[in-house]
Amino acid sequence: MDFPFFRCFLSLLIQLASLTPALATPPPAKHPIVGTWDVYVTDTDCVETWEIRADGTTHNFSGAEESFSEYQVSRSPNKQGSYIFLDTITRTNGRPDCLGGRTPAGNQATDYLVPLPGDRFKICSDAALADCVGVLVRASPPACPHFRSCL
Repeated sequence: MDFPFFRCFLSLLIQLASLTPALATPPPAKHPIVGTWDVYVTDTDCVETWEIRADGTTHNFSGAEESFSEYQVSRSPNKQGSYIFLDTITRTNGRPDCLGGRTPAGNQATDYLVPLPGDRFKICSDAALADCVGVLVRASPPACPHFRSCL
């Protein structure tokens, strides 16, 4: 029995899959984006903290806002040199962020993270990297990561 429609549909799916970037959930353990970052928003005094975890989740602070999200990130940079970072807010305290906005649960964002020297990434909101909104700088680890061991 021949299924030409099925073969055509399967061929189309394979072609579409090859056009989209490979996204990892969670990312590889040594992915450069995993860690805690200070996020400096361009042309403002706004500084956020993003904890990007190896399990595909984040914990973020911005102004009075505290949020959690799930993310996907490309395994390697695309042809423009950026990692594609897809983020979906799963929970928020509903308070204003450092720019005064409120980000509801369910909000989705796509950012393009361009590696920079010195353990930093430029954050752009468009694939052409023309609209860049800030810089991620890896936060220094605390001097004493296990408080009790410092006593």
